[in-house]
Amino acid sequence: MTRIIPSGNRLIPHKDFDVFYESGIRTRSITSSFYDNTTVKDALINISSDSTTENYLTIKTEPQNLKVNISADYPGKVIVDNNIIVPHPNYHNQDNLVNIYVEKYGYKKSYEINIRSQSEDVVTFINYVSGSLGEHIKSQTSQLSGSDQNIYGSYGIRNMNVWTENIDLTGIAFWNSRANNVHRGGVLISPRHILMVKHSNYHLQPGDTVRYITNDNTVVERTVQAISDFSSHDKVIGLLNSDVPNTIKFYKIIPSNWEDYLSIFDNSEVPTIHVNKSRKIFQRYRVQKYSDYYSLVHKTADINSGEIITGDSGQPFFHIINGELVLLSVNTSSNTSPGVSDVISDINSRMTSLGGGYTLTTVDLSEFNNYGP
Repeated sequence: MTRIIPSGNRLIPHKDFDVFYESGIRTRSITSSFYDNTTVKDALINISSDSTTENYLTIKTEPQNLKVNISADYPGKVIVDNNIIVPHPNYHNQDNLVNIYVEKYGYKKSYEINIRSQSEDVVTFINYVSGSLGEHIKSQTSQLSGSDQNIYGSYGIRNMNVWTENIDLTGIAFWNSRANNVHRGGVLISPRHILMVKHSNYHLQPGDTVRYITNDNTVVERTVQAISDFSSHDKVIGLLNSDVPNTIKFYKIIPSNWEDYLSIFDNSEVPTIHVNKSRKIFQRYRVQKYSDYYSLVHKTADINSGEIITGDSGQPFFHIINGELVLLSVNTSSNTSPGVSDVISDINSRMTSLGGGYTLTTVDLSEFNNYGP
């Protein structure tokens, strides 16, 4: 039985009966503490609260045996012994108006009451479950034990001690002719197409040259033949004058239904692999997804980490899946970047219009648990 706290406040809506009511911020303890581990889709989480409380409003009649009808136009109401309890919804710290109706002899009176909640559960990510994509990505990155972030040693010579070890980095641009430096990075999304950023004209232009370096330190140079940008997305697609050889890697992307395989929690720390303008590669943690469009939010990691700074725009970042880099986006700001997988059709359309005979290749996730939409 729910405990009712009586009130001394009185309303007289009709001469034949009195209604006592209690309103405002009142709390009743559900339990002194609450802890529960539960699996949600691909993750084990803990839900806890040290003082789970809930706001409510009660209306009671006096005398108690007076037969009146009490109702409310509010979901989740509980009526106990002709008293009504109206809990606040689960969106917390917001005002909420409730209409209460008291009726006798065909007479109905409405009371509009404002209630407010101040309680909130704490949800803590524990780990991803076995067979999930999240577990796989974290495992793949944790197996890389090195610490040297330099992709190259001396000019054009690959660093054999880079912490990503045998991960193929050849599709990440080494040099370009615009400003004669590594700024305005471009990453290969096909043997003939590169992905860049649009903002501040921070991308290569037709006639610029770009260089990639094979694993045996052979330089492969191509010229940007044409570009196509987006009106509402910070991306530019470039067409090279010819295909790069198969000794240069182009990168698959994560598919548009990735959320069927992977949930992102603010403390789940899914590793992302980033490149910067100084030809370094480092780790960050992906921690959130915005709802309007696929904007990847990331923060510094515990090891092999780095900050995104001015000049890093256009440099790519990835997940590691089955020993390969899978492209998520290119850097557009210090901690957020609109992703590639939400605009696959738009990118494919631009690649087709530019020519070259290629479209995006998505990574196959069928070996991982699919949890559905």
